[in-house]
Amino acid sequence: MKLVSSKEFDVRAADPDSDFDGFYDLLCTLLKERDSYVMVNYMGATPTREELKERSKMWNRSRQHLEVAYCNNLLVGYTGALVGPNFGTAQPHEAEIYYAVRREYRGMGLSYALLLSLLNRLSVKYIHAYVYVGNTPSIRTLEALGLNRLTLLEEYIYHTGEGRYHDLYLYRGLRLEAVKKAGKTRPPRL
Repeated sequence: MKLVSSKEFDVRAADPDSDFDGFYDLLCTLLKERDSYVMVNYMGATPTREELKERSKMWNRSRQHLEVAYCNNLLVGYTGALVGPNFGTAQPHEAEIYYAVRREYRGMGLSYALLLSLLNRLSVKYIHAYVYVGNTPSIRTLEALGLNRLTLLEEYIYHTGEGRYHDLYLYRGLRLEAVKKAGKTRPPRL
């Protein structure tokens, strides 16, 4: 998949055996970035390799889904979903989505490509995401996908790196609408 004239990306479902090391490396990189708002930043540490390796066995099985993007053999981004995030099998129509991209690959439309790939594989009706109120690029992405801001969750999660609670927005929308909009989104020209 070519998103920008000089960059080619391989976007696909993650494989625990071949993608684990790249995924772990990316999480370690994101942990060092102050403008990255993934769970490792809130926890202040990356899970141990052993713990994450065990979790990776569930990638793309049952309720857990993960897509990865490579550029020149470097894992540069991922997106994932958990189906039934709050109530398990009693909530098969809902998935919580999340995503992250290495700083130097942001602004190229890679989040849309990753999300489109993921959303095409899901069979849920609704998707939702939590986003830090200061994460303007992610807010723009979710709104471009047609997700609606439902509420402000004040002091919802503690960010260990900043030593304070973050307010989050909760976004939700129809998966099929997001697929349509992601497919029409044109990445910016660099």
